[in-house]
Amino acid sequence: MSHCLTPTGHGRLPVQGHVTHHGARLSPMSHCLTPTGHGSYPCREYVTHHGARPSPMSHCLTPTGHGRYPCREHVTHHGVRPSPMSHCLTPTGHGSYPCREHVTHHGARLSPMSHCLTPTGHGRYPCSGHVTHHGARLSPMSHCLTPTGHGSYPCREYVTHHGARPS
Repeated sequence: MSHCLTPTGHGRLPVQGHVTHHGARLSPMSHCLTPTGHGSYPCREYVTHHGARPSPMSHCLTPTGHGRYPCREHVTHHGVRPSPMSHCLTPTGHGSYPCREHVTHHGARLSPMSHCLTPTGHGRYPCSGHVTHHGARLSPMSHCLTPTGHGSYPCREYVTHHGARPS
């Protein structure tokens, strides 16, 4: 007796009450928006083929800032856990994406609340809270001017790989 919208948002189809070919169970009462933000489809309640569980009640913006998709509650295939409530700006400053709470593949932990300006001074990106792959620690609160005096970038607090301490 219950029907769900198709992935395109046009037409309806009977609810599948059991496991799908992706190994996820569909809920007849919950619907999620498609990645483009147009139409909806039944939310997956259990682990997807990526090993992450989407939450039917929380949605995250796409990296382009257009459309929304179900937030992944658990560790992604990159080994980081996005937070469904916090979003970070993309490096270009347009759109947002779920912030990474844990250590990245560069060995730096990103703070979902702090953002640094890009070297050109346009756009912002999540600041690295710990030592970078250059061996210098970035401060999310301090910025230095570029050599040309235009734009700014995160200042290095400790000794660089050249053995000099920036001021």
